[in-house]
Amino acid sequence: MVEAKKWLGDKKWMNEPGRPDDTDWRAAIELIEKSITEHPDVQRLIIQMTKLQAENKELQEKVKFLTKYDADVDGLQADNKRLKEENHWIPVSERLPEMGQHILVSWKPPVVGCVDSIETCVWDGDWPDKANIIYWKPIILPN
Repeated sequence: MVEAKKWLGDKKWMNEPGRPDDTDWRAAIELIEKSITEHPDVQRLIIQMTKLQAENKELQEKVKFLTKYDADVDGLQADNKRLKEENHWIPVSERLPEMGQHILVSWKPPVVGCVDSIETCVWDGDWPDKANIIYWKPIILPN
C-alpha cells in the first residue's frame, strides 16, 4: 500500500510507455456504460422506473386535485353552516322576533316542501289568528 501511494504520488505512471490517454479512457467509459444499459436486468429496471415516474406524475396530479377539492368542500361546508344558522326555524320558546320584522310563522313543526301550516306576517307583538304558533323565521325582503 505504501509503495502504491509512493508510486501514485511520484506520478511515475503518467510517463510510462503504454499508458492510456484520455481518448482511451473515454472509450472505455462509453463501453462500460453501453454494456450496463444493454444488460437485460438494467433494461427491466429502466422500464419499471419509467412506469413508476409516470404513475408518480399521475398521483401528483390527483393530489393537487384532491387538495383543491378539499378546500372547495371546506368552503361549501362553512357556507352551508352559515346558511343554516341564518335560515333556520326558531322556536318561540327560544326567542321572539323584533318588532316590525317580516316573518314566516308555523303552527306545526316545519316540514320541507309542506306549506299548509305556514303563513307570513309582520311581528307586532301578537301572533296571527292561530294562537298555536311554535316556530318562526325571518323573511329577507328584496331591496
